Amino acid sequence: MSNELIELAKKDNIQENDGCTEMHRGPVEGDGEVVHFLGKLDPESRPVVEDNGLMTPLHRAAVNGDAGVITEIASSESLAKLTSNDETALILAVKNSQIDAFKILMKETKRHNLEHLFNATDKEGNSILHLAALNKLIVIVNLLLESSYSHKIQINSKNNQGQTALDICNANSQDSVSKEIGSILERAAAQQQSTHFSELPTNTTSGSWNFTLFPIETRNVILMVLGMIATAFFTAAYDLPNGFVKGNHPQAKLNLFMEKNFILKECL
Repeated sequence: MSNELIELAKKDNIQENDGCTEMHRGPVEGDGEVVHFLGKLDPESRPVVEDNGLMTPLHRAAVNGDAGVITEIASSESLAKLTSNDETALILAVKNSQIDAFKILMKETKRHNLEHLFNATDKEGNSILHLAALNKLIVIVNLLLESSYSHKIQINSKNNQGQTALDICNANSQDSVSKEIGSILERAAAQQQSTHFSELPTNTTSGSWNFTLFPIETRNVILMVLGMIATAFFTAAYDLPNGFVKGNHPQAKLNLFMEKNFILKECL
């Protein structure tokens, strides 16, 4: 077998018409020994060699669900490599419903501090969550949203068709799995929103919100909500029975509203 491996090592430097090397064929043929041997010969460059579709051996392993090969050759460079369709190894594992391979890729991605890859999208704008919802892979949805970095997952990101992962689930609401995934996404989104507001920037001296530190989109939302609150306060104050205000004149009721309108004053 050693002589055969030596011959493979010589051939691995030669790319066929499709751009594949022996390192590419190893994961497809399930030959972990070949991948291990070739990877040891040149651990830096061989695992990230691309074929004509820009697929690396790690991409091939993800497609074929070869967890052993993934563990053998995963690196920060190979994990971040994109195919011609902008697919990471993580995305390919989900597209091909390779759950065990995805688990190993998740572990390796975290080990290499590449958590941003969990929000990567392919050419269609589909993220891992989009694809998991489309393929009804509830296990993968749970793996992402129950992890220690779930707060970094962009649950409401939209693909090129303007759909979120939840939209995909709602489009298949008659399916029990899609319905369950949709419920998981809704709960996770609510949790993220709650966490977001608890971490809003505040004035360290007064403890009030520092409105100027918010992004413009956040400011617009807050202003809209505060406007609704102000309207509710005004309506409540104006419609109070006469016994609750000094006099019957509308100005007295307006004065009461102005006294209670501390929210806008505090936030702006």
